[in-house]
Parts: sequence; structure tokens; C-alpha cells
Amino acid sequence: MKTPFFRIFSTILVAVLLTHSLLTFFQLLPGKIASIALLDVSLLLIFSLGLVIIVPGLKKGPENFSMRFLALTTVQMLLMLTFILVLITTKYPDARYLGFTGIFIFIFLMAIQSVMLIRAVNKK
Repeated sequence: MKTPFFRIFSTILVAVLLTHSLLTFFQLLPGKIASIALLDVSLLLIFSLGLVIIVPGLKKGPENFSMRFLALTTVQMLLMLTFILVLITTKYPDARYLGFTGIFIFIFLMAIQSVMLIRAVNKK
């Protein structure tokens, strides 16, 4: 399961989320550190699950990759929207801020993941 995509993307994922947490910790970004930790851990779990879905299909044919890629993006987006829905329905104090910040970071990481996956498959 240790492909170059896996190593590089997991490093980028941890770096982005750690940077976000540190910027909040040093009060360069607004928000409570406990709320940001909840968001960052949730994003880490969402994208880690995505790695489990997509990495086994990288070495298989393009049809298999296409189906896994569609499943990956669908599952990740549904998990992110479910996380935001849970924040809203439980009336979490920072729900609006966490929702907007979470979607921004999610789209940023999703774009990086998609570009890296397409490059990995086109290298073959």
C-alpha cells in the first residue's frame, strides 16, 4: 500500500492540517484550538479513508481507477457535509466558522489529491 502517491499525499495532508492548527494556536487565525483540532482530526480521518479506498486501485486498469476515483470523491464529500451537518444540528458554538474553514481546506486538499492521482495514473 506504500506507493509514492500515498507517501507524498499523506505528508502534504499532515503538513496542511498541522500548519492550520499551529496558525490557530498562535492566534494568527481566529477560532478556538479545541474546535480547530476537531476539524483537523475529522479532515485527517476523511482523507485517510480516501487513501484506503484509492491506493489499491492505482496499479489496476483505468476502468478500476475511474470507479474508485468517483467513489472516493463522493464518499469524501458526503463525509465532509455530514460533519458540517452534525455541527449545525448539535448547535456547536463555532459551527459556521468551522463549516466555512472546513470546506475551504477540504476543497484545497481535494484539488491536490485529484491532481496527484491523475498524474500518478498518467505516468503509467
